[in-house]
Amino acid sequence: MTRSTALFIFAVGLATVAISQLILKAAVPRLAERWAISQSYSAVAAATLADPLLWIGVLLVLIGASCWYLAMMGLPLSLMMPMSGVIAPVVSVGAYLVFGEALSPAKCAAIAVIAAGVAWLGYLNT
Repeated sequence: MTRSTALFIFAVGLATVAISQLILKAAVPRLAERWAISQSYSAVAAATLADPLLWIGVLLVLIGASCWYLAMMGLPLSLMMPMSGVIAPVVSVGAYLVFGEALSPAKCAAIAVIAAGVAWLGYLNT
């Protein structure tokens, strides 16, 4: 596997994990409502297992994990582990855009520092 292919697979993996977190965030409140209003655990469990957002989120987590292991064949873990740190700021910005979650100036500064660190790490590993 070429390095560029491994980097692409790794990027797809990071993106799918980040997107999965946003999808699961959207699914969880609906699941919590079901648990709060129902007296029948079996009915809630069945409805939970039938929730398409939950399954899409889980599927994306599995795709992300598969991409991670494939990318390991062509990339050093000393690059992959620190670069996976980009998931947290991406999810934070996504939660701000999609769910209207707060993104304070301090959080924005932290995101900028993480992005700069990931960019620097990528530069050092070229």
